[in-house]
Amino acid sequence: MGTITIGGLTLFEMFRDPRYLAPLAVLLGVIFVSAVLAEQDSKGSAAAFVPTVSIVAATATPEPTPTPDGAAIDARRLHDLVKVRDAFLAYRRQNGKFPATRNGITAICATPSDPGCVLASEGAAVRFADGALPYWFVSDGARVVLVAPAESPSDTAQCPAALPLALAGKFVMCLKFDRPAQ
Repeated sequence: MGTITIGGLTLFEMFRDPRYLAPLAVLLGVIFVSAVLAEQDSKGSAAAFVPTVSIVAATATPEPTPTPDGAAIDARRLHDLVKVRDAFLAYRRQNGKFPATRNGITAICATPSDPGCVLASEGAAVRFADGALPYWFVSDGARVVLVAPAESPSDTAQCPAALPLALAGKFVMCLKFDRPAQ
């Protein structure tokens, strides 16, 4: 009779080695327990396990819940808009008028040709975007309205009637100002 070898070990050596014996003992234990449970189930002495599933109806449109993170993001954006406003005012003091947007609302400085890019020299550390979306403005040279996305609803009475397509369906915040009285 020949000997059976697996991985260079004979069956006899495998049963003596604890690395093989421990998993084999666990496997035999699982088989034994499942056989006992199956026998009890077939005799009806133990109730069969029936999993239950709970079904909860979801609302069609969940209400947004303001979070501290959303409030912090809005506070940061408003801080950015105030800094941009200060840069606009500094530009107006030096040039007599605000930079004007010819075709309605535009990004402040998303590309070098945007009219708001002239503000880059007016203020240090002025942010023209929140990281995901730019900030926008509309100006006739005498008045300016700054527009930024928002995380929660706010008063939009100061906002222009037409907003950028990127803000469609989003909350916005607006900051309107004109030249200071002299």
